[in-house]
Amino acid sequence: MSTWGIVGHKRAVSLLRRSVERGRISHAYLFSGASGIGKTTLAMTFAKVLLCASPDPPCNECRRCQSIAKGTHPDVRLLKVAAGSNEALGNETTAKTGKSRSIKIEQIRELQRDTALLPYEGQWKVYIIRNAEDMSIEAANCLLKTLEEPPRSVVLILTCADAKIVPATIVSRCQHVSLWPLGVEEVTAALRQRSGIAEADAKTLAHLSDGRIGWALNAAADSSIVGDRDDRLHKVVDVTGGSRTARFKYAEELAALFSRDPEAVYATLDLWLSWWRDLLLIKNGCHDMVTNLHMVTRLLEQAMKYTVEQLHGFMVEIESARSQLERNVNARLALEVMVLNVPQAYG
Repeated sequence: MSTWGIVGHKRAVSLLRRSVERGRISHAYLFSGASGIGKTTLAMTFAKVLLCASPDPPCNECRRCQSIAKGTHPDVRLLKVAAGSNEALGNETTAKTGKSRSIKIEQIRELQRDTALLPYEGQWKVYIIRNAEDMSIEAANCLLKTLEEPPRSVVLILTCADAKIVPATIVSRCQHVSLWPLGVEEVTAALRQRSGIAEADAKTLAHLSDGRIGWALNAAADSSIVGDRDDRLHKVVDVTGGSRTARFKYAEELAALFSRDPEAVYATLDLWLSWWRDLLLIKNGCHDMVTNLHMVTRLLEQAMKYTVEQLHGFMVEIESARSQLERNVNARLALEVMVLNVPQAYG
């Protein structure tokens, strides 16, 4: 059975395929899953399926499929917010203003005006709203009108990291499709096939990806992605063993970054969590399950310095810091409390 060229996510593809085959296409979908897991790829592929001229879509060869892939098809629009900018509705046309990172009500109103027009070709107009959790309250409330009274020819696809942080009124009006992390073997095989990298390198990237196939493929194509990650991870490890003064300075730097780029700080907290989870896995003898497989020697050394209770307890602290940031608690205070609670190593 065809998977539309999508690596993994068989349940999601099967659900969408059945909706097409039965002619029961929803007016709105919500694709949720971690960053880099393949939400936008699936959304663009679904758009191809809906608009492809081939009897067995998507063919990826017809003019419609190719224009969708290039971001130039008039009936497929991508709306997103780039880091540190506001991005207007359109074919990935960015207007960099340096202002707040949120999808504005003006962008949703422009979308609504566009949905009133008939498709240029084919049966559907597809609108993909990336990172729906970035919508302002006003924008989300404005979108509700379209979700409640959708034009017959319109399909809205929203993506988000976690459906729980999207307004419930939005979620309830969409067909929710969850994308889950892929297994290490599946990601490794896909990297070998699509990128042609050595098996050892593919396995390392598969572990680092945490099952996010999009991240893994990007990292295979651009070595700086792993290099940048390693630089940040080394700093995390160094701060762990540093003085209290060094930890507070680090928390201050992260808090300042949070005001400019919250996602970068969340990504850093994910690195903290991955390291301490790896230490816990090492402590329990699960060496093959660690994320940072390429740093296993350092993990083995550091795991000996903590108890299982210490490792688990600090993972809770990291999760607590992230939760507080999401609730708009004072960022510097939340991060200082986290670094203050780094457990004392022994031995």
